Amino acid sequence: MVAQLREIFISVVFHLYDSTRASACLDLFDGNCPTFFATEERHEYAHFLSSDPSSYFVGLDGSSVVCAFGYSALSDEAPSLNWIMVDPAQQRSGLGAAMMKQYTDYLLGNHKKYGSIATSQHAEQYFKSFGAERVGYLENGWGAGMHRVEMRLPVVAQSRRPE
Repeated sequence: MVAQLREIFISVVFHLYDSTRASACLDLFDGNCPTFFATEERHEYAHFLSSDPSSYFVGLDGSSVVCAFGYSALSDEAPSLNWIMVDPAQQRSGLGAAMMKQYTDYLLGNHKKYGSIATSQHAEQYFKSFGAERVGYLENGWGAGMHRVEMRLPVVAQSRRPE
């Protein structure tokens, strides 16, 4: 899938993750620490990548990994959005919206009523802009100063996102 993004002149192609992209994904993670992820989460993310995740994607601009995201199994009542991140140099470029579109299309295409998102207080407003609602909160849930915010995304809410 090719996504044409506004405000920047890149074309991003989403590919299923494979282990040859592990280092680039860890670089993305590191670039988003400590702003969006707790440093304590790096080991968990590395383990996730080494588990050969079946529904995890990288966004490529040419051969460069500029974003990554995934979602949990269809057997889940509300499949979760997993490990979504954007190269800090590309933030506010439309990559996040392109990944959210992929996620909501996945939910819609599989007749799900809700998706679930576990994020931090730093990204909560971003997901609210897509219609996600806070359903839980755990202070320091990701690490010191990084609070865990549980959110539910009604599938119809994705149409509320401003262009």
